[in-house]
Amino acid sequence: MNLLKNYTSKNEAELAKLFDRHYDLDLNEFIFSRDDSGRILAKIVSDKSVNADAEMVISSDGLKASVNIYPAINDGKMLTANRVMELLQEENITVNIHRDAIDNAVSLCNEGGDIREYCHSRRGGRTYSW
Repeated sequence: MNLLKNYTSKNEAELAKLFDRHYDLDLNEFIFSRDDSGRILAKIVSDKSVNADAEMVISSDGLKASVNIYPAINDGKMLTANRVMELLQEENITVNIHRDAIDNAVSLCNEGGDIREYCHSRRGGRTYSW
């Protein structure tokens, strides 16, 4: 995947830091632009391949879990919903999981190069995908 679409609230500076931290990309290895709706797009101009991944973030009160989903670039391996489920299980999150929302987020990530955040609230069992 050479074109990534930002579906988070991160701006260009924050995304540049994310690309450095997660993908080990320098500023000259990607180009930002915006689509007609104002969404930030990042064209990867590096030959580097990086596998898709997800990382779990638990709120300090333990009531909210977020999974940041990072698409593969170039020839990197795609993410699976099972990997996201493994992350949830590693953090002992086993109830009120909406597998269809996870499947949808992973599918969008793999098909469209979307950078997304999946949120699971332990309070009320509500899930949000954006």
